[in-house]
This record gives sequence, structure tokens and C-alpha cells, in this order.
Amino acid sequence: MRLMNYEIVLATNNQSKINEIKAFFKDYTVTFLTLEDLKLKLNPKETGHTFLENALLKAKAVAKHVNKTVVADDSGLQIDALKGFPGVYSSRWMNEKSYDEKNQEIIRLMASHKNRKAQFTSAFVILYPHKEMRFFIGTTIGKISREIEQGTEGFGYDPIFYSDDLGKNFSVATIEEKNTVSHRGKASEKLLQCLLDKKLITKIKRRS
Repeated sequence: MRLMNYEIVLATNNQSKINEIKAFFKDYTVTFLTLEDLKLKLNPKETGHTFLENALLKAKAVAKHVNKTVVADDSGLQIDALKGFPGVYSSRWMNEKSYDEKNQEIIRLMASHKNRKAQFTSAFVILYPHKEMRFFIGTTIGKISREIEQGTEGFGYDPIFYSDDLGKNFSVATIEEKNTVSHRGKASEKLLQCLLDKKLITKIKRRS
């Protein structure tokens, strides 16, 4: 008998994040519902001082409207030479501008810096209907490239982030490649283990 898929609501309107998380869990008995699926027009304000605080704000805001498990992610780029900037302001910085313009501005800000080390950080919060909560942090190390490298899969700051693990910019990596080393992939791995440990999901058995 086939097990029913466990339903989780993703507390984000970012389709690119949704695509990455769904791709990571494609071989497991879980269904991710989006705010659009539930016709929820929510855009919680990110007023926290850390990625974790912001993820929790998003999870709680959505949990008020659903009686389901909610997962929220808050993530961003931290650049050593810029003292961790843009950090928690990654999505709000130059909010009226496109990411192409943001990326161009970061390259300009980094022009005189030899230290180009950077990292992406992702904080996941899972909030169950009975209010139990767990959180997971994922990070990935790389460098700010000297040029924007456009690709077909990347989004946000991916075109200027050179992954040390992959040996190329995230923007030219497939979703599957990126998920093996990325901040969101690492947080997803911890979330996966939590769901497996609780026996809420299992791996799908494919017919050969």
C-alpha cells in the first residue's frame, strides 16, 4: 500500500527557492504546498537581526493561517571584505533594483579588495501544527567573482558567487549540482534527516 505524502507548506513566495527544495526532496514521500497553492497572499516582514530570526517570523506568520507543518527559509550572502554585508539585508538591499543591478554594485564595491571570500547561509525553521519547532543552518563557502556569469538555473546572487566545492559559479550549475553543496541544500539535508527520523516520510521505491 502506498503511503500518503506528508504535506508541508513552504513559507515563501520565491519560486526559485521552491524549485530547489522540491528538487531536493523529489525522491521522498512529501508534498510541498506553496502560498499560491493555498491562495494565501502573505509577505511577512523580515525584521530579525539573524537569518534564523527571520525564518521564524515567516514560519509563524504562515502557521497562523494553516493547520499544517510549515517550513520557512531565510538566506543571504555574506562577504568577508564587506564585513558580512549584505547578510540579512540580501533581499532588501537596493530593493527597488534588479538582482543584475545589485550584482553589478557588489562587483563595484569589491573592485579594490583582494580578499574575495564569501559565503551563503541558509536558516530553515520547521514548525509543526502542535507548535514543536526545529531549526537547521546550512552554509557554503566561495568567492565573489570579478564578473557576472549568467546561467540558466541560478537566481539572486548566484551569478557572482563562485563555489569552491563546484569550481564554478552557482548560476551555471544545475539545480541538482547546486543542491549537493549549497547552503540551502545542506539545510535541506538536515531537514530531510529530521523528517526521516520522525518517520513522517520515506524514500520512494522506484520500479527498475
